[in-house]
Amino acid sequence: MMAVVFGLDRATVADICERCGDVDVAIVNTARQVVVSGPAAGVRAVMAACLQADALDVYPLPVAAPYHSRWMRPGAERFRREIDPAPIHRPQ
Repeated sequence: MMAVVFGLDRATVADICERCGDVDVAIVNTARQVVVSGPAAGVRAVMAACLQADALDVYPLPVAAPYHSRWMRPGAERFRREIDPAPIHRPQ
């Protein structure tokens, strides 16, 4: 799951993610617009904590996976194993 937080800076959101656990700062769109990513329960906890920390707004993003986070690492490793044997060349 992913969610966007409006009105808090990256450091504040990162601290909240660390306290809630299992959630990463995924994208920093602006100084006060931060996207978080992780398991649904953790992201919901971060959303609630951000509102308590005076975020202007938070809302979930309609995505299929927790992109831009450590939760994508197993899929990336599997993908790497699948494509490593393939010959890849620069286009000519």
